[in-house]
This record gives sequence, structure tokens and C-alpha cells, in this order.
Amino acid sequence: MVRRRWPAGSQVLPEEGITHRGRSRGSLAPGALADLYADRIASGVLVCDARGAIVDCNLTMTEITGLGRDEIVGRSVVDLAWLPVAPFFEDGRSATGFTAALDALAAGRSVPAMVVGAPRDGQGDPIWLLVAARPLPRDEHGRPAGGVVTVTDITPQKGAETLYATVVDELHGVLHALPDLYFRLDADGLVIDYNVGSPGFDAIITSDDFLGRRPEEFLPPQVGGPLRAAVAAARLSRAVQTFEVDVDTAVGRSTFEGRHVALPDGGGVMIVRDVTDQRRAQEELAHSERLYRSFFERASVGIFLFDLDLRVVDCNEATLTMTGRSREAFLSSDLRERPFTPALRAALEGRESSYQGPNGRPGAEAAVINLHTQPVLDADGVVVGGIGVLARVVRGDRTLPVGETV
Repeated sequence: MVRRRWPAGSQVLPEEGITHRGRSRGSLAPGALADLYADRIASGVLVCDARGAIVDCNLTMTEITGLGRDEIVGRSVVDLAWLPVAPFFEDGRSATGFTAALDALAAGRSVPAMVVGAPRDGQGDPIWLLVAARPLPRDEHGRPAGGVVTVTDITPQKGAETLYATVVDELHGVLHALPDLYFRLDADGLVIDYNVGSPGFDAIITSDDFLGRRPEEFLPPQVGGPLRAAVAAARLSRAVQTFEVDVDTAVGRSTFEGRHVALPDGGGVMIVRDVTDQRRAQEELAHSERLYRSFFERASVGIFLFDLDLRVVDCNEATLTMTGRSREAFLSSDLRERPFTPALRAALEGRESSYQGPNGRPGAEAAVINLHTQPVLDADGVVVGGIGVLARVVRGDRTLPVGETV
């Protein structure tokens, strides 16, 4: 842990006012008042003379270094002894280069900000400091009068920066592993990174020179409009924008789906995926569903579907005709306690079953039915319901044909 000490002779007494280096608040001179404010800012401050000797520091500097004021004042600003431990430099500059930079301060020149790292107590994560220096106004003879060095603890920001960089690297790896066409765009819409995940995109890419160009320059013309619209909409809404285009290629008509999301820096990420196979599968499924519905409605026998709770979920017109009930009435039928219920339960257990006998209704509604049931399975072979086929309805000695109600 960094040691925290107050400079010798300084104390804070909330009940009696503030005393600063032995002077009461009421007797503070303008220079002392400036010192008081310096003690209250978040950055460490070192004041050095023209020879580079530290002549003063604020309280934050003692907290950052773990040194007392008396241990800091008198040292040279260029020997780095006022840092917690031996430092290292983020940008590759050595301590010698740092010393040379601070030597410029002695000549009356500013020192650009640099990031300095130092192990915290020799172990664990380092402490990161942003160090900058500015010269004081020259004296009346035009000679350098010294300078002010500011030291800001940016360890929390560096931690967030490291986390952000890690996340970006991981995301970058994921995007380059996808079988999709990936573009990273800058604020001007130019490609600064890319990945062609599948050779199938050769059918639509007209160039392999991507960097520094706009995607619409090397993608088919029909892609340009939807792409630009998605980029503009994403910048306004900050939501993912999706577009889809059909492109005629040498192997036939293909469908591509693009997704674009805007980034805080004004750029964005665009993913283009070949969805031709998925769209064809969807179309084939829709065609199969239409064909099934056609057979379902045109069948001369009654067909109804029921779920695991023995509730009717669908039926065809023949079922309504044979039972003489409305669709609403039939869909609300209670199938749990009827003579044919065992045949329904058998279907839910994965077995085909049949039933021939009374429908269980009294009086004029009594009839004998011929019912066949079988399970309905999902893609994994799990029973999700059942189907009932009502082949015949008999009242007395008379079989009712389709079209005549009970």
C-alpha cells in the first residue's frame, strides 16, 4: 500500500479553521492561499527552481509517492527519486530520455505529457502516472525561473483501458474467425480492417483491395444503396441495422444479409452473410406448410390436432362438418374425460391407437365414432402432441357421410 503522510507542520482542523504550514487561515498571504488550493487538487504538484531542485510540493504528491514533504523537497526533479519505486515507461522512453526531457524544463521549455508506470510496493499491478511539466515565467532578467511538474494517478483509467483493449482483441479474434464478410469502418466510412471468412464471397467481391476504400466500391451496385442507408440509420439510432439484397452471380441468384452497428468513434462494424441456403430452406418450408394445409383442409376425413394437455389446437372443415359443431365450439372441447380419451393419451405416449364407440355425449348428440390417433413429434423426436383422424360418425344404424351433420 502507498504510505500517506501529511507534510510536516500541516494539519486540518475542521472545527477551528484550516492551518497551513504553521499559518492561520486569517493570516494567509496570497501565495499561501495558492498553496492551500494546490494542496486540494487531485494531481500531485512539484515546484522546482531553475536548477531543477524541488522547492515545494502539494499534499497529493505525498499521497502518490508515499513520501513526506521533507523527503521530497530538496531532491532533483530529474533524478526520479520522488517516484514510488524505479519506473518504467509505456512508450519505450528510458529513464535517461525522461531526464533529458525534464532538462528541457530547466531551459525554459515545456515537457510533453508522458505515461510512467511503477510497481506498487514491488508487487501486483503497477501504479500509472501521467507526468507533464511547464516552465514558470522567466525572471526580470529573462532567465528561466524553474517549473511546475504535475503528476496525476491514472491507474483506474489505465485499468479500464486495458480491459477495453482486451475486449477489443477478443472481439477482433471472434470476427476474424466467423465465416462472414467483416468490415471495420472509420468515421469517413472507409475500411480500416476486414475479414473474408468464406471463398463463397468471391462471387460478389470485385476487388481484393479493401483498405482505405468504401465497401460499395468493391461490392455489387445493388448493395450500395441499402448499405449507405444502414450506415446512416445506425449513426442516428445507435441500433443494429439490417438489410438484405439479392444478387445475380455466376452460380445463380444469391441472397446476402448485412448488419451494421455504429461505434462511439463515428465508425462502425459491418457483417455480410450469405443467407442463400437459409432463404431457400425457409421457402421450401413455407411451400411444405402450404401443401400440408391444402391436404389438411381438403381431406375427406376429419382431422384435428391436440396438445399435451389434451386441448384441441386445430381442426379441418371436415371435422366440423362431421360433428356439426362450429370451429370455436370444437376448439374449446374438453377431451380429458371422454370414452376415447385413452386413445388420445396413447398418442401422447408415442403410440398409434384406435377407438370405435360412443362419443360420450347424451341424447340427440350421442353418436358412434371411428377414431384413429398417432403422436406428433418435433425435430428431435420428442412428442409434442397428437393427431386424431375421425374416419366415420354413426348415429343409430346410419353412417353419416361427409357433409351431413350429426
